[in-house]
Amino acid sequence: MKQRTLGKSGLQVSLVGLGCNNFGGRTDLEASRKVVHKALDLGITLFDTADTYGERGGSGTDLGQVLGNRCKDIVLATKFGMPMDEAGILKGASRRYILSAVEASLRRLKTDWIDLYQLHVPDPLTLIEETLRALEDLIRQGKVRYIGCSNLPAWQVVEALWTARPGTSVSTPLCRVRMSTACSCVIRNASSCQPWKRMGSGYCRNFLWRPVCYPASTSGISRCRKVRA
Repeated sequence: MKQRTLGKSGLQVSLVGLGCNNFGGRTDLEASRKVVHKALDLGITLFDTADTYGERGGSGTDLGQVLGNRCKDIVLATKFGMPMDEAGILKGASRRYILSAVEASLRRLKTDWIDLYQLHVPDPLTLIEETLRALEDLIRQGKVRYIGCSNLPAWQVVEALWTARPGTSVSTPLCRVRMSTACSCVIRNASSCQPWKRMGSGYCRNFLWRPVCYPASTSGISRCRKVRA
């Protein structure tokens, strides 16, 4: 399996990542175990989950149980921000919620750190600076190594990047986008872009999208290449 550097972060990931959204839900523990072991055998090192995957926590719980000590051999990415309860209280991107959400994810995943921690959806009630500074604190504490965002509109991605511009004390977020909705503004400004759901949750047909990440600059932008599967 070929490796790619994720944008300007220096983080090495496999050319293809494994989405774990079905674990703990449509895929039971034993089936998930087979998928994870096969992915590891193929050289896949990027595993992407979220706290809400698997009926609010099931994916992370199963992934933590299956990986065990192999967790240190992969790049583990998870997300926060979507509702984790029926009342819609446990959600968002405030400092208070982030600090509690990361502890819950660490327990489920049975790990001491998360390689890539991403805001899953926008939070209209919280300033992006508060979110980024809380995430920066997690990096300083060693609980998170890189930060990112997912499903944010282009203007919010640019706002986050501007808040984390050089000269500030905030880390630059990586960007996870659905390529059908990504615009040139995101691709040109983000430090990296990760396309998602290019295989239709398992229903791959004639083509497979593989992330090919380049540093964002005037000579090279984050982009994706379409290749035959």
